Amino acid sequence: MGDELRAVRTARRARIAVGRGAMTFDQAAEVWTARIAADRNLSERTKTFYGYGLAKLRDSWPGLPEMPVEKITPGGIEGWRGTLLKSAPHVPRGARSAMRNSAGCSRTTLARSLAVLRGVLDVAVEAGAMFANPARSLRRSREKRAIRPVSRAALPSGDQFARFVGEIESAGARQSRDCADFVRFLAFTGARKNEAANVQWGDVDLAANSVRLRVTKNGEPRSVPLIPEAGEMLARMRAARKDEPTASPVLRVREAQKAMDRAARLVGMERITHHGLRHLFVTKLIEAGVDIPTAARLAGHKDGGALAMRVYGHLRDDHAQKMMAGISFAAASPP
Repeated sequence: MGDELRAVRTARRARIAVGRGAMTFDQAAEVWTARIAADRNLSERTKTFYGYGLAKLRDSWPGLPEMPVEKITPGGIEGWRGTLLKSAPHVPRGARSAMRNSAGCSRTTLARSLAVLRGVLDVAVEAGAMFANPARSLRRSREKRAIRPVSRAALPSGDQFARFVGEIESAGARQSRDCADFVRFLAFTGARKNEAANVQWGDVDLAANSVRLRVTKNGEPRSVPLIPEAGEMLARMRAARKDEPTASPVLRVREAQKAMDRAARLVGMERITHHGLRHLFVTKLIEAGVDIPTAARLAGHKDGGALAMRVYGHLRDDHAQKMMAGISFAAASPP
């Protein structure tokens, strides 16, 4: 109730300020902050992040706190954003220690500050201090990531993968075998981590030799044919857990990265992630002669194989060279 009262009183002060002919950014921000504090649908973590965004906005835009909201223009916002973009270069995934630059800004902070700016100016529009929100016409800046082709050297060989999974299974932890089955499932089906975690026994059709992934990244379920090793693994798991209802999850863990990191060190192979197991699956398909559009469809890509061509195209080319080496127009020798 206290938060609600503060929000009402703050909004009333803002209306009085508009009636006097002016409303500063800080006055609108005060109303917005009170609303956020009173919103029970937002977690405390989200509210804290919004607070960081507002602080960065005030610090990085000189004169903004006292600026009348009607003087905030799209050009001014673009100038502010452009200044921060120059000091917030793209950082590759995994480089967390380098996430912040000398200005103390990251692209995440910039996006959060822009979201705060939109919310604050929405308050000004509602109060009648400005006709339209100039921040609503701006789109979030997205920098295209370079797509790197998958290297065979970064993926385990068949023998390495067998030893890798064996180390996970024999680690001695309570869920070591469950982790090993989870890793096998990802590698044998190309499922994403979340897709695999939501597979139930009712989704497994051993007679038809397929598994249905109900929860997918694009929201459209897909069925994946099972390779022999996947069929054998699921048959073994089902035989050991035949009393479980069809709504029970097939996999008893939802991630296994720590176990994978340990096993990779012991085997002496490069570290591989859950997503790397998808790369392993698609690589195996292409090396076995599966065309890229089909491999992309089995992996859940919706672009007809365009992305897969950029990531795995060189594997297709290598396979084609091997196939072409066996073709000859020379006359066949008589029997």
